[in-house]
Amino acid sequence: MSYPIRPIVPDEFPAFARVWERASNFDAKEDELDTLASVFEFDRSFGAFDGDRMVDYHIESDGAMDNWTPRTT
Repeated sequence: MSYPIRPIVPDEFPAFARVWERASNFDAKEDELDTLASVFEFDRSFGAFDGDRMVDYHIESDGAMDNWTPRTT
């Protein structure tokens, strides 16, 4: 089975956050998600999708997200 991979768009940030929290075993607080959203590089962040559901992701960063751990689920 293959999963389409494409850039994450701003409307998909909540879905990304849910996948990121599960992958990190982390329960982000609302203000932490707001901070992440403010430095999130949508044009350098990709999601893998099963239909309309994001199931994996990859983040590239120029350093603005150094305090966040990029990983795949």
